[in-house]
Amino acid sequence: QPNSFLGRWRGDVGNREADKRIAEALEKGSIIHDCCEKLCNGWHIVYQNTQLTNPNIADKAIKQLEDDNDGKVYVTHKQEIQVQVARFERLLDILKTEIIEIERHIHYTRDIFFGGTIDYVMKVEEGEYQISTGRSEKIKGGYYVVDLKTGKTADESYFTQLAPYVQAYQSVNPDIKIDGAMLIHLNSNNKTG
Repeated sequence: QPNSFLGRWRGDVGNREADKRIAEALEKGSIIHDCCEKLCNGWHIVYQNTQLTNPNIADKAIKQLEDDNDGKVYVTHKQEIQVQVARFERLLDILKTEIIEIERHIHYTRDIFFGGTIDYVMKVEEGEYQISTGRSEKIKGGYYVVDLKTGKTADESYFTQLAPYVQAYQSVNPDIKIDGAMLIHLNSNNKTG
C-alpha cells in the first residue's frame, strides 16, 4: 500500500529534490550505523568542525589519538552524525548493555521467506532507566533484537519490521531466548534518542 504522506511530500518538493533528499538520508543513516558499530568495537568517533578548528592543531590531536588507539579513530565533519552517535553511546551506558551481535545477516524460510540484517542483539539488565526526560522506563532484563533509526521519525509501524527479525534470529539461535525487540530512535527530540 503506497504511503500517502510520502506521495504528497514527493509531489510538493518534486521528484528530483525528493530523490536527492532520500539519497542524502540513506547515506547519513549508513554512516551513523557504521560509526555506532565502530564505537561498539572500540573505535573513537571524533567530530571535527572544519570551519572553526585550526586544521594543524586538529590534525595533530587526531594523529595522537590514532597513535594511542591503534588507529581506531573515525573523524566525522558533520555535527548531526556525532550527536546521534553520542546518543547511542549514552544509551548503551544507561541500559548497561552487553552487545551479543552486530549487523547479523539473517534469513527465515519456515512459513515465509524473510531476509534482512539485524542491527544488534543486546543483553540488557532488568531495571528502571531514565531514558527520556521526565519519566523512567521499566525494562525487563534479557536479550533484545535492536534496530537503530536515524531519520526524522520513528513510529509504532517500525516494530512490525522487528517481529520477523526476532522470529528469524530465534530459529537459528535457539540457545538464546529473545525477550523482546527494541527500537532506538537516535534522531528524536530527547537527549538520549
